[in-house]
Formats: sequence, structure tokens, C-alpha cells
Amino acid sequence: MDRLVLPDGRHLAYAGYGDPAGRHVLYCHGFPTSHHEARLLDQAARGRRFRVVAPDRPGYGGSSPRTMTHVADWVDDAAALLDELAWPRVVVIGVSGGGPYALACAARLPERVAAVVLVGALGPVREAPLRGAMNPVARLGFWLTAKSPALLTGVFTGVGRLLARWPRLLGWGLGLSAPAADQRVLARPDVHGVLVDGAADGLRDGGGAAVAELARYAGPWGFELAAVTQPVLLWHGTADGVVPVAHARWLAEALPDADPHLLEGEGHFSVPVDYTDPILAALDQVLDPEP
Repeated sequence: MDRLVLPDGRHLAYAGYGDPAGRHVLYCHGFPTSHHEARLLDQAARGRRFRVVAPDRPGYGGSSPRTMTHVADWVDDAAALLDELAWPRVVVIGVSGGGPYALACAARLPERVAAVVLVGALGPVREAPLRGAMNPVARLGFWLTAKSPALLTGVFTGVGRLLARWPRLLGWGLGLSAPAADQRVLARPDVHGVLVDGAADGLRDGGGAAVAELARYAGPWGFELAAVTQPVLLWHGTADGVVPVAHARWLAEALPDADPHLLEGEGHFSVPVDYTDPILAALDQVLDPEP
């Protein structure tokens, strides 16, 4: 893991995966986790010649906390990292809760973002139909964010401590009511290890960053989806129980240049695990279309 000192003195932690000489990809991790999640792309990224850099968002992993109102407020941190890497133009991948941040980068940095890939991405949950489509635990989380953030912070802090002591609890918890496709990949030790490392690292300093992020998801994101004019590849499982497929359908309608891939029977974890190579192959076609 590397660290960048930002202009205001905060630290931004990040890690690189894939082909060191490959085409540049900025990876926006899910919620509430960290850069470890991008390890799932490492092998496919090497094969497809992509260099993937995954930063920890503020308060997660090794990145300093930061007070932000909107999702789009994070884009200046992303731009500082791209400057540090001397990457003038990138593809941005957003998985799950990283999706809004990937879209924010595209909207705010149009000259630097060539395309966006969304995998099981969260839609704007301030829209009542999208919030209503989510599972009861998620809806409760958003309600507590507004009504009792201190209580929810304590819950996330406790979860982080439990995972540090009993990492197997994560697979058990995620597997509850999960579709068969997700249960299959969650049973794999390599996948489970990545998810545990990401969640434990993301929550190691407590639950404050997670609760603040839920509030940002639930409010205005700080940009308009119509401003994302780059190609957006949407990959989503129709059986996703974490971020329902209604979010992908909504985003596909709202984005000017969206290419949805809705995978029958796949879940929230099976798509980024089992479809990494097809996703990067589709990205290849966007970046270098055949004549």
C-alpha cells in the first residue's frame, strides 16, 4: 500500500493491481470496505493489460477522515491521485457503493475519464422507488443514518471488531438469503479472504466513515447524471439482493450513453468475481473498437 499526502495534509492510501505497464484504471471500492476489494481484478487485469489503482476513501483503511457533504466532494482527492500517478486519462470502475463516486469522477473530470464501468452499482437512493427496492436491513440503515447516526456508528464499530476476531462471520452474514450464485462465490476461501480484509480494514477506525457515506448516498450527489456523457458499461445481476437490479435499470435510463448487461440469476458478489474477464473484454471494445 502507498500513501499520498494531499494538499491539506491528509493522507490518501492506495494500492495497485494488474499489469504495471497496462492501461490506467481508477477503482472505486464498495461500502464499507477498502482497496483490498480490487484484488479480485488482479489476474484478469494482468491478462487484459490494465493497471488498476484502488484508493481508500476518507476514513476507510489508511486514508485520513474528511468531512464531505456530497459524493462529488471526493473527486478532488481522486484528481490529486491521478496527478501523483501522472495519469492524464483513465477508465473508472465503480463497484456497489463505489458506483456513485465513479460517476462523479466522470461528471467532474470529463477530460480525464474515458469511460465508466459500473458493477452492481448503487443508484440514487434519494429516489423513493430505488430506496424502496432495497432490502429491509439497508432501508433500516438509511433510516438510522437520519434518525440516530450515533447508534449506527456504534453498530458499524462493533461489526468491525467482530470481524477482526471472527472473520468467518462475514461470509455467514452475507450468505443469509443470498442467491445461489453468491453463496457459491462466498464459499471460496480466496474470495472470502478478500472481502474480510476489505471490510476489516475499512472499519478498523470505527463506523463514522460508513455512516457519513450512507448520508451522502441518500442526499444529492453533487452532480447531474446527464453530465456523464462518456460510455458507461453497466453490469448487474438480476438476483442481486444487496443492490437490486432496479438500480441498474434506472441508471441505464438516466445516463446518456449506457450499455446495460443484466445477468440472469447472478448476484451482488458473483458478478465482480465470475465476470471480471468479460467485463474487461467489453471495456477493451469501448477503448479500442474493432474496425
